[in-house]
Amino acid sequence: MIDQTDCLTATDLEFLRVFLTSCTVPEHSNCFVLGSFDHKKTVRTQMDRAAVMSRGIFERNGGGGARVAVVGAGFAGIAAAATLLQFGFKVTLFETKRLLVPLQKRCYDRFIHPNSYDWPSVELSEDYD
Repeated sequence: MIDQTDCLTATDLEFLRVFLTSCTVPEHSNCFVLGSFDHKKTVRTQMDRAAVMSRGIFERNGGGGARVAVVGAGFAGIAAAATLLQFGFKVTLFETKRLLVPLQKRCYDRFIHPNSYDWPSVELSEDYD
């Protein structure tokens, strides 16, 4: 269970408010979109952003308990659903495919590390030996 009693600074709360506002669908204040139009986000980045958005929803609502629908069972959707559950929300996860993380359907024997798409994090110089 996530420690919900930890104190957030005013800066933390402002960051969560700004982040959540950036995810809000115009004219639908209780509908949030995370990463639908982003490209080349790492598994880790998707999961981190889902956790931040979930914490923002928790802080905005003044706690858990509300019903939440998460659409999409990719890495971000699963991370958001799990985090919201830990915060006490009643979560329903929707996915059009018959399995979770459908884009990884044929990855039977390949380990996918959360940071696998971060490497190399810097360009190698031409004189690298």
